[in-house]
Amino acid sequence: MSVETPEHPAMEPRRKAPRWMKIVLVLSLMLNVVGIGAVGARAWMIHKHGHGGFAMHALGIHSFMRQLSSERRDKLDTQFREARKALRGQREEFVAPLKELANTLSAPTFDQNRLNAAVMALRLAHDSHGASRQDLLLKFVDALTPDERKILGSKILRRVEKMEKWRKRISD
Repeated sequence: MSVETPEHPAMEPRRKAPRWMKIVLVLSLMLNVVGIGAVGARAWMIHKHGHGGFAMHALGIHSFMRQLSSERRDKLDTQFREARKALRGQREEFVAPLKELANTLSAPTFDQNRLNAAVMALRLAHDSHGASRQDLLLKFVDALTPDERKILGSKILRRVEKMEKWRKRISD
């Protein structure tokens, strides 16, 4: 009894992967995508809400407005968008102080007084922007009813507690 072997390797039958191996590969790829998506979503949350509660979107105004009736939401949304356009227009105020700071730092000779002036100009631009954000927030809150203010306040409080919990988890 002899086993015949093909003389040419080209005549060997091709081996295929079993069906279960293909299924396991697809499942493994799906789990990898889910894992990467979870990490990416968490990174996006930090990017979206910033590292502090000082950003306007960290207050949760947009998700708060989704809870309102459509006519009330449209009215407040129009007011909020107009005020935010004015804030976006102030972004150019940061360009000149930042350029001056960059020029001061990259100058061949270091001038402490020039650096102090550039940092002070940048601080004034930030203060001006902060005052405008404060006005926006005060106008927005003035347009709310007492019940809406309570809802927004509790939403902000939940967000702050969530940020504190997240920071505590990261720092430990």
